[in-house]
Amino acid sequence: MKTGSRPAAFHRLRIGLKKFRYVVENFLPQQHQQWASGLKRVQDALGEIHDLDVLSETVIRIGVTSAAESQDRWRERIAVERGARVEQYRREMEGKTSLWRVWRQGLPRGAEARSAAFKKIRSWASFLDPDVHHSRLVARLALQLYDGLARIGMLGEDHGHQREVLQAAAVVHEVGRSERKKGHHKTSRQLVQNLERPFPWSRQELAVVAFVARYHRGSLPSRTQREFRSLPQQLRPLAQRLAGILRLANAFDADHEGKIQRIKVSKPRDFLVIHADRFDGHGDLAEGIAGARHMLELSLRLPIAVRPMPKSKK
Repeated sequence: MKTGSRPAAFHRLRIGLKKFRYVVENFLPQQHQQWASGLKRVQDALGEIHDLDVLSETVIRIGVTSAAESQDRWRERIAVERGARVEQYRREMEGKTSLWRVWRQGLPRGAEARSAAFKKIRSWASFLDPDVHHSRLVARLALQLYDGLARIGMLGEDHGHQREVLQAAAVVHEVGRSERKKGHHKTSRQLVQNLERPFPWSRQELAVVAFVARYHRGSLPSRTQREFRSLPQQLRPLAQRLAGILRLANAFDADHEGKIQRIKVSKPRDFLVIHADRFDGHGDLAEGIAGARHMLELSLRLPIAVRPMPKSKK
């Protein structure tokens, strides 16, 4: 049986299809409902091809029988069974009506594809984050802060996916706690960097997510630090600004008690004011918020004041 590199190629294909089926099943429910039977048939065929390849290697390695004629019969039988599965795969996957074409045409595109990718990141983080409610609250606060800054013209136009990158960084910023408490922000960066890049996100976007998650607390980024130098120069100001937003948003729930749920941004004069509901300006939480402002102040080149939310007029 002349297989050459084909067993390894089929094995890689099997692994790839397994991951594809997992993504469709968990994040594309409508497509999975239509594609489930085809995915199973192809995955089963590739699985059996792999099993037969392993069996063929095992027969040769351990010498099932010393008789050459018997060994030939083993190899011939395996080749026949394998060939039948390969032919089954080709019937499913070649031609104008192939499943590859059906799946490719049915995959989400644009905003829908990015939304599915974000759901995958959020699902991954939920398995590692010991306090998902905190991270999701921080994500909401970070987006409120981002939207407020954008509304008053402090962020310029979002030509890429800055808001989405910030949201992803907020969702994953605590995943490092799954391995250690001390220095977990550094571990979060490593875990995000090692994450398989979700389509259609770029490597640069994922690198910014890792950077922003890393600097949600701890020392400020320095030009001499590896994390800073690893980013393309044109992305560094953006990454620092998003990290400043996340750092401040995280400070509003530093005690993980969910006290502050809503913030608003205004710019009355030459400084920013952030109004936070249920903020009284005293205690450890207020002290932490005061310290967390600095990174965003440096990025925006404006002082920031945090005040209680004005009472609504009845």
